[in-house]
Amino acid sequence: MTKKQLHVKQPFYIILLLIVAGEAVFILRFVLARVFRPTFLDVFQLTNLELGTCFSVYGIIAFVSYLFGGPYADRFPPRKLMAIAEKFYNLNFERDFKITLLLIFSVSV
Repeated sequence: MTKKQLHVKQPFYIILLLIVAGEAVFILRFVLARVFRPTFLDVFQLTNLELGTCFSVYGIIAFVSYLFGGPYADRFPPRKLMAIAEKFYNLNFERDFKITLLLIFSVSV
């Protein structure tokens, strides 16, 4: 590669879109659960210990997954990895959202 090819400037909006896509993955699962913690605990009839245990288990699984994800990040282009990650996240979120709706509306008031 020539020196000119190494310094190809990417448009700034591409970097912004990557940042927004990466942050969108975390906003729903972590920030909303912490902001609405009292409501979340009340609706699902959980204690702080039970919710903390769920977050801990998720954290451990995520940590182990990150260890195995490194080789994939080196092997495939970021564009494809981001697209695949967003697809899987959306499939999982859709399933979780349906389960949450069922739980919320099946709770007797």
